[in-house]
Amino acid sequence: MNNYTRIGCYTLAMYCVRKFEGEDCDTGRSWDRTPFEFTGRTESECLRTAKSEGWIIRKQGTDICPTCATKRGKK
Repeated sequence: MNNYTRIGCYTLAMYCVRKFEGEDCDTGRSWDRTPFEFTGRTESECLRTAKSEGWIIRKQGTDICPTCATKRGKK
């Protein structure tokens, strides 16, 4: 038996900002029901994973999904 009694995890639910700007996100996901989720040990680890999958991460928390980022010419 190992000495670990707890396992911690961080879950980051992300929504594309285009929905909040009055536009529809090109992924077809409804922002209030189906967030994009990333899991890891810390928030930083989750954000790194999201970035590696093409998300545009902004300091204000207004993030853009990979599909919309490509359409806007940001990727």
